[in-house]
Amino acid sequence: MTKQTETTEAPLGTKRHVGRTGPRVDPTEALSQLIRFARESVPMSRPELHRHLDGQISVASIHTLEHERQPRDGELDILLPALLALVGPERWIELGGQDFLPVPKPRAKRTPKSAAAA
Repeated sequence: MTKQTETTEAPLGTKRHVGRTGPRVDPTEALSQLIRFARESVPMSRPELHRHLDGQISVASIHTLEHERQPRDGELDILLPALLALVGPERWIELGGQDFLPVPKPRAKRTPKSAAAA
């Protein structure tokens, strides 16, 4: 039996592809969209993200977070900063990440005080 690489409708992994569990469904909640689109914009698979997080969040947990599961205690504290670091501040803002994790603002440069003022 050979692995089928595309259907008559569209290639694997696209919305129009109908796989074993049905067509791919995009998340509807903002947090789920942020997690999926940030991961896919890198691009990074769920197992690769799991390894990037040093195994702190399982592949299954990442998957269910992308499908509207409410996050458990501490999951977002680990996942969101890692995704921000991967995609960068500009892409993070574009994906709406500032609603969940604000992008740190650059610190203002200090001006040296003159010796006469001291």
